[in-house]
Amino acid sequence: MPRKSLVVVVGVLAVATVAAAKVAAQDAMLQLLLDSARRGDARAQLSVGRMYESGSGAPRNQAEAVRWFRAAAEQGFADAQVALGHMYLRGDGVPENHAEAVWWYRSAAEQGFASAQYYLGSMYRFGWGVPEDHVAAYAWNDLAAAQGHAMSEVAKESIRSTMTRDQIARAQRLRAEILVRINR
Repeated sequence: MPRKSLVVVVGVLAVATVAAAKVAAQDAMLQLLLDSARRGDARAQLSVGRMYESGSGAPRNQAEAVRWFRAAAEQGFADAQVALGHMYLRGDGVPENHAEAVWWYRSAAEQGFASAQYYLGSMYRFGWGVPEDHVAAYAWNDLAAAQGHAMSEVAKESIRSTMTRDQIARAQRLRAEILVRINR
């Protein structure tokens, strides 16, 4: 066998060995996370859900992703509530249901979770799952923007440009009311 061919064969074997090791490591990680998830660990449940959602480290399976997101979301884990909201918004692994997405986004938003506040504000802005309401959209985006959520700042300013002074004042009062609920 010529030297050049030998180098190619060795290279292919090395790549195959690395790939096999990566798969074995991913399988081991999935098993460890599944063990923790089955014991009720919300962070592990979220991680398992993300693995199934993306197909990274687990077979892509949207229904399994929903199952694990829901397990964590029902424990009040805000990251999982947002992930489950996304699944309902897009109809991934569940029938598309914007009202259900709103419910999960609100559950996380009322815990003070900025990204959920942004998504809930977007639902109000566009009337997805709730009646269109720029006052509520502004209030939720203002809360998220105050936490440094950049997209909320952009959305808030865009919404503001369509509002009257009275609507902005109502949105600021609503923001204050929501903040009191969050801080209880």
